[in-house]
Amino acid sequence: MKIIEWLGLAQEAKEFSIVLVSTENKIHKNDIETLSININLYTQFAIEAHRIKSKGRHHYSARTIIEFLRHETAIHDNNLDFKINNNIAPLLAKVSMLMFPELKGLFHTRDQRAA
Repeated sequence: MKIIEWLGLAQEAKEFSIVLVSTENKIHKNDIETLSININLYTQFAIEAHRIKSKGRHHYSARTIIEFLRHETAIHDNNLDFKINNNIAPLLAKVSMLMFPELKGLFHTRDQRAA
């Protein structure tokens, strides 16, 4: 699915598509729940990842996008309680590359090891 198609989906359909892709690729249940709760953050992350890719970048840092989103949120959002956890960057990167094949390889991710 292309990002423009995904952006046109209803909120519930976006959440369902994330759950479906994540489940098929054995993403941990708690991580799937985190994505569903933070669907707006995931959406903004995916948009910025596509913007970077469209500029010809083959590799980029998920954490840089997170820092950019923190800055944008601080400037444009009045919700001072909203925080972006550092631990979410690898999850956003991995699911973005699974959801949108055109982003494959943009981020370097590690395989999760069983605890």
